Amino acid sequence: MENLTPGKFKSKIKTGSTVVEFWAEWCRPCKQMSKVFDELEKKFAKKVKFGRVNVDTHSKLASEQVIVSIPTFILYKSGKEVERLVGIVPKEVLENEITERIKK
Repeated sequence: MENLTPGKFKSKIKTGSTVVEFWAEWCRPCKQMSKVFDELEKKFAKKVKFGRVNVDTHSKLASEQVIVSIPTFILYKSGKEVERLVGIVPKEVLENEITERIKK
């Protein structure tokens, strides 16, 4: 899973479908969701790009994306946010959201 810097973040979300997890090392729910996020990256590898942003390391980017709680999962399509899920999200819910958003 790619850890995104602000520069990489902008180029990553610019085209196609991208899911970004905003997280922090100290965040227990983030650690719980990490395995789920990795599994979904493998499942959607040919259709969707995935990346992570550490909110402690890149606080300005987190602020620009209005991250108020972590983990936060944002789905982008061609650079625009199309969905946002916050907290511990069941794998099926996150998977369904990704599936629905890449159809549109």
